[in-house]
Parts: sequence; C-alpha cells; structure tokens
Amino acid sequence: MATVYRALKALSREGKIRKIEVEGLPPHYEKMRDEHTHYFVCEDCHTMFDLHGCPGGFNKLLPPGFVMSKHEIFIYGACQDCV
Repeated sequence: MATVYRALKALSREGKIRKIEVEGLPPHYEKMRDEHTHYFVCEDCHTMFDLHGCPGGFNKLLPPGFVMSKHEIFIYGACQDCV
C-alpha cells in the first residue's frame, strides 16, 4: 500500500492526477482534465458521479471587491440504484 500512495503522491505532484476529497469518504483520484468537473455523491453507496456542464455565474455571489480563482460543486443525495 505504501508503494501505491507514493505513486499517487508523485503523479499528483507532476500534475497528472488530482486528489478529490469528500467528507466521510476515502480520497478519490482522477486524471487531470482541461475542463473542471462537478460531482454527485451518493450518500448511500458512496459512489461519485461526474456532472457535465457548469452553471457558472458565481461571480455575482461574491461580495464587492472579491475575486474568485476557482470553484467546486458537490451535490449529495441518492443515485438511481439507491432510490
């Protein structure tokens, strides 16, 4: 296991993968992409699903003078297999 974690850390440092941390779940890793991704997390089976698209428009939520550099969206609920 230590070898696996060393390899994951090295790939992360090299920018080839990214670590995704969701409260209550073990870390997930995914290949780096050009576009950002949002996620649906099933609270029953703990599976993560990619959500396609981005609602955008978050700058209008910021207080005056604030500048956003990035964002992430995690939506929690039950997947179709767990409903």
